Parts: sequence; C-alpha cells; structure tokens
Amino acid sequence: MSNAAVRSSSPPPADIDVGASIDAAAQACGGDVRAAVWELLIRNAWLEGEVERLNGAVSYGYARRGLPAHR
Repeated sequence: MSNAAVRSSSPPPADIDVGASIDAAAQACGGDVRAAVWELLIRNAWLEGEVERLNGAVSYGYARRGLPAHR
C-alpha cells in the first residue's frame, strides 16, 4: 500500500509535526510500528464510542436550537 493510499483527504493542522508524532507513537511501543498502529486503532475506536455516547447524551431540543444568540 502506498503512502498516498493511507493519507487522509485533509492535511493535519500546521502546528502538528506528523513525523515526530509517528516516531513518538512507535517509541512508546518499544519501536514496534505494528504495535503502535494497533494501539492507535484501539484508542480511536474508544474515542469514536465516546463521541457516540456523548451525542446520545445531548438533548434533541438543545441540538436542534443550537446556541442562543448574543443580545
């Protein structure tokens, strides 16, 4: 799989050094890149679950109205 195939469609924020983040993730897993990817996938799945849970906790009326306008 090429690098182009795994890149997301939107670039990361300018203040994030992606290369350093990749190196840090691999280092946190003892240099095992496969273990780093595994950890990131597990954590991403957990975060997606949290988003689902929190979306369910927001009341429909509040979500429909949005934030009140400043007066």
